[in-house]
Amino acid sequence: MARPTMVDLIAQVRGLTAAGTADYVIASVGYWSDAQIEGALDANRLDVIDEPLHGQVETTATGSQEYHQYRSQYRWMEATDGGTAIFYLRDSSGARIGTADYTVDYQAGRVSLIPDTQGAALYLTARSYDVYAAAASIWRTKAAHVASRFDFTADGASFKASQLRASFLDQAKEMDKLSTFGETSGVRSITMTRDDIWAY
Repeated sequence: MARPTMVDLIAQVRGLTAAGTADYVIASVGYWSDAQIEGALDANRLDVIDEPLHGQVETTATGSQEYHQYRSQYRWMEATDGGTAIFYLRDSSGARIGTADYTVDYQAGRVSLIPDTQGAALYLTARSYDVYAAAASIWRTKAAHVASRFDFTADGASFKASQLRASFLDQAKEMDKLSTFGETSGVRSITMTRDDIWAY
C-alpha cells in the first residue's frame, strides 16, 4: 500500500504516463497500482537535509518590509504526515519550527510562514522527487511489456504493434529531457554554521 503522503505525486506520475490501475497483468500481478508508482518515485528520490531556504522580502502597504515566503531549489516534495519525520524546518539555532507556523506548496517547494521572520535563516529537511525520471522508468517498463508483440495483417487490415513500443520509448525520452535530478540523485546534506560565534 502506498503512503498517504504520496497521493499528489502518484497522481502526477499517472498523468505523465497514462497509467491506469489495471492496464495489464503479469504473473497474476496487475499494473499500475499506487504502490508500484510509488516504487518508481522512491527510486528517483533526493533526500534534502538542512537546505538553506531563500527568503523573499515583501513590502507592506505601510512601507515596512516583512519576510513570510521562503523557497527551496527543489520541487515535488512528499507531504508531511502530520509529524516532522518527512518534512520539517529548523531555525539557525537548530530548533525545529512548529508546523502550525507555516503552510507548504509541496509541488513548488515554497513555504509560507505565518509570522514575519524578519529575514531569519531557515533550513529545510525534506524528500524531493523527480517525477519525470519516475515517469520515464514506467514508460520503459510499458515498452518492455509490448516488446514481444509483432506486426501482422488480418482481414485486409494491417496492425503495427511495433509502433506501440516505439511510441512508449519516445515518451520515455521526452520524460528524460524534463528530468530534474540528473547526477544529483541520492542524499544531499548541507552543514549548518553560525556566524555569530567566533573561534579563538
